[in-house]
Amino acid sequence: MTKDITYSIETLGSLTGLSQRTIRYYIQVGLVSRPEGQGRGSRYTNQHLGELLNVAKLASQGFSLEAIRRIVTEEPNQGQLRPAQGTIAVRSHIYLAPGVELVISPEESKLSPMEVRLLINETLKAVKDILDAKNNS
Repeated sequence: MTKDITYSIETLGSLTGLSQRTIRYYIQVGLVSRPEGQGRGSRYTNQHLGELLNVAKLASQGFSLEAIRRIVTEEPNQGQLRPAQGTIAVRSHIYLAPGVELVISPEESKLSPMEVRLLINETLKAVKDILDAKNNS
């Protein structure tokens, strides 16, 4: 059985783009599970990362924190909550070269943050190699 990767709150903040204060608040109000351990020894897992990304996605869609609390604590298909108007999707846009952009949906791709970094780094190398070969020919 593979041991789950754990993160410090600093790393979790970097991966989610949320401040440590916001992460602690989300835990305090019950939007995110409590960490493993306490104080400086607190560790966060991929479950915490997923919960935080879900809360951030719902907030970006116009849900209030109270509505998000109801969504994350209810059984699937029980809530009748709807976002404000329109749909907003969380996507990462990585500029690779003029006219070349990589778009990643963290939720849909099911890639871990480390896999996303690897994908971006390898894609950047490939684009650089192609452009260098084109410029040298």
